[in-house]
Amino acid sequence: MKNRRFRKTLVMILIFVLVTSNFMSVATFAAETTNFVKVHIKENVDEVKIEFYTAVDGSIYLPLEKQGSFWQNNDFKVFISTNIKSIWVTSGATITEYTPASDYEGVEGGGTINYWLYEGAEIIINKIVPNVVNDPTEFTFHIYEKDGKDWIEISGSPIILKDDESISIDVEAKKEYKITEEPNSEYTTDPSDYTYETKKISDKKVYEYTFTNTQKRYSIEGHKFEDLNGNGIWDEGELGLPGFTIFIDYDGDGILDAGEPFAITDSNGYYTITDIKSGTYEVKEIQQIGWTQTKPISPDYYQVIFSDSTQFIDFDFGNWTDITKSGFKFNDLNGNGIWDEGEPGLPGFTIFVDYDGDGILDAGEPFAVTAPDGSYTILGIVPGTWEVREVQIPGWTQTCPKGGFYTETFVSGAHLAENIFGNWADITKSGFKFNDLNGNGI
Repeated sequence: MKNRRFRKTLVMILIFVLVTSNFMSVATFAAETTNFVKVHIKENVDEVKIEFYTAVDGSIYLPLEKQGSFWQNNDFKVFISTNIKSIWVTSGATITEYTPASDYEGVEGGGTINYWLYEGAEIIINKIVPNVVNDPTEFTFHIYEKDGKDWIEISGSPIILKDDESISIDVEAKKEYKITEEPNSEYTTDPSDYTYETKKISDKKVYEYTFTNTQKRYSIEGHKFEDLNGNGIWDEGELGLPGFTIFIDYDGDGILDAGEPFAITDSNGYYTITDIKSGTYEVKEIQQIGWTQTKPISPDYYQVIFSDSTQFIDFDFGNWTDITKSGFKFNDLNGNGIWDEGEPGLPGFTIFVDYDGDGILDAGEPFAVTAPDGSYTILGIVPGTWEVREVQIPGWTQTCPKGGFYTETFVSGAHLAENIFGNWADITKSGFKFNDLNGNGI
């Protein structure tokens, strides 16, 4: 536990002072201190006549050379007078006894002064965040001292602590104190009212208070489904997809980093992610090759504010996978629109999916060019109902299909085949006309 400390010096001092014109007196402190404590003795209302500080080792020697003399060194100073009218000390001391004497050791105006400063007590505040390693969050504490019916914040407060830190505060005894923590919406706190309140504390006692802040955690759930028609809606009959990773992207970089919570969809496509900390984060899927996301889209993630009194359910993701279309282009030798035995394939023809139905191969419409055997396979088709056409080549007449195209419904993962296109090429006939002079037909 890392410890920090601030100190309000409060020591018990017992001094016996002999005020005289011809004696040396020694005053000894009963408790050790490493700080200077100032004591004042006044002859009248306005004038301080004795004022001294403690020595570093907690003791003081007062050389009373003569009445009214002033003496000092680096440790303390004293100004002596025989006419003592009032006495007070700093740092919360209490005068326990003052006995004036008209004649002490033959000196008029002398007296005996007994007084002390409270030894005091120690308050220790500990901060613990159990479910986060090295949590950098700063927590603010206030310490109050009771003054009648009021609570007065003490010197040195407020205090800032982080996870696994503590602080020790010296306070006066015989008083009541209250320690409070400022609420943080991202954490639950023990004690639940954020406050410890003491009774009157005793001398030389240690009072330890631990504030435990547990970072609030949340969960989110939903499904991953195969969006067969690509409409971004989980329609009836569309099944869940297993094996997809959904994660909380704390830093918004689109990558599942160490420490970011995640879940893998089960056989029904269901996932639930737990142990999510408070805050606003993006909920994303890890994209898989061959799959196109349709839900959510633009953007392709959910931005969720994880906070109190909110249910995080039905955050679904939809995807469709690659769709293909294959078939053949043949030379319809007899022009009957049927691929008869012996009719060869035709290479170099373009077959395409006409998304907008305008009969023209536009940019972005998938296509394929027939191979030497007349075969073709079109990749990258999106779900939907589209026309499949060929790009007409001058000199060729299409015989198959009737109407010039096929209308197909493409769904996720479909591999449609057997769309054939038949064409015949221009036919010519040439020869000669002659004058059969002998009429023999030859």
